[in-house]
Amino acid sequence: MDKKISLHHDAAHGVKWSIIQNWGGKVFTFLLSIVLARLLSPEDFGTASAVALILLLVPMIAEFGFGDAIMQRRDLKPSDINLPFLISIGVVVVMFVCVILMADRLSVKLDIPGQSIYIVVASGVLLFTAPSMFQEAMYKRHMKFKSLALRTFLANIAGGVAAIACAFAGFGIWSFVVQSYVAGLISVAWLWWRPEWKPSLTMDGRAFFQMTRFGMPVVFQRLVDFAGTKTIDIIIVSQFGLAAYGLYAIGSRIYLTMMQLLQGALYDVSLTVLSKISSDRERMAQAYLKTIGLAATFITPVFVVVAALAPEVTDVLLGDKWTGVEGVVAPLMLLGALQCVQFINGPFISARGRPEFILIAGITKSISAITALLLIPSSDVQSMTIVFVLSMLAATPVTFYFAVRELGLTIASVLKELWPAVANGAAGFFIVQLARPYLGSFQLSSFWQGMALGTLFALAWFVLLAILAPRRLKAMISKISRRRPDKQF
Repeated sequence: MDKKISLHHDAAHGVKWSIIQNWGGKVFTFLLSIVLARLLSPEDFGTASAVALILLLVPMIAEFGFGDAIMQRRDLKPSDINLPFLISIGVVVVMFVCVILMADRLSVKLDIPGQSIYIVVASGVLLFTAPSMFQEAMYKRHMKFKSLALRTFLANIAGGVAAIACAFAGFGIWSFVVQSYVAGLISVAWLWWRPEWKPSLTMDGRAFFQMTRFGMPVVFQRLVDFAGTKTIDIIIVSQFGLAAYGLYAIGSRIYLTMMQLLQGALYDVSLTVLSKISSDRERMAQAYLKTIGLAATFITPVFVVVAALAPEVTDVLLGDKWTGVEGVVAPLMLLGALQCVQFINGPFISARGRPEFILIAGITKSISAITALLLIPSSDVQSMTIVFVLSMLAATPVTFYFAVRELGLTIASVLKELWPAVANGAAGFFIVQLARPYLGSFQLSSFWQGMALGTLFALAWFVLLAILAPRRLKAMISKISRRRPDKQF
């Protein structure tokens, strides 16, 4: 009994620090991006983002999914990790050499001739990425999330301060390299100063093949997701140049940060609930309907209001030199409004023992995006973003179909939960669009106009929620009132 209590305490403690690590790191990284975007040009931002996009593939491939395998392996021995570690390090070194040899060609492809040295130096950070991944996996396995969170804060703050100082000093795109090296070196030093695992010369081939068999589908899924979500980045760079890609890079970063923060929190809750009821299909179905209803009612409107206020939000955050980025942010936020509900399908489908459905949905999404982006002509980055969003929406019914099928639900029951939020968000969005020209006559600053339009959206949301979903509103008010501490006089 004491062991169960201890395990529960460790799990709760780990979840808390895991959330702190993820939220704190992502929020700080996002704020750093905003500061650097104000100091640097869209072309600088696009150049750094394009190089980072290429280098993103290296650790994704070289890690081979061993991190996930380490965390899930039941009887993990220290010797099990030695061969995967050496293989990953070897692959990283080989790919680093390939980047060096191809640097001139890559700089021409990215339309940054003469910047091959930047690509080479930037890729150097990969040499301590792989060692960090293995130690981080062991820290997570031992539930030392507090240490990981502190490492993330320290590395991000130090790297951010160094990058901002370099940007002020006129280092331009090299500011991003300085940030990567400072943060990366602190991260690897922190993890290896007190390692959870030390390499040795003892090799276990059987364990290696078992971990590879587990990890390769993970890598394949990541590559499928990369192809589906990053094809647009590659096409924008090749067709519209780095300045246009800078607009898309910062606009998509706003979208991705919100997805990771808002949808990620609900995703964690879903996993916690499913761990307790995974064998009860009826209870899972009820939990699914409740979860998507809550997400649609309270998380979707956040994305919709940012989409509606995209001109004001981007002007306040980024300034005049980023004009046009609102055309990227708005459609991506509307996509996020749906995806924060759609992504809930994943853990429920997996809990039913059908992870292959997740892979099928991912492949469908990637094919849809790549086909649309290659076949539908776009005149600028904004129109290409709209094409990308529509292609993502076209693949949406697949995951809902699998979730409904596995949980024994009907499409009607799902729509019943979602339609009030859809109507609510659509009404609020169009009310803001109608009110903007009227408020524009008052010549308010972007900040105050955004505040006024945001207040109007909030009022519309509250009133429509009271009309369309009064029970959900009453439940929310009741829950908030119960959490309010009683005052003693």
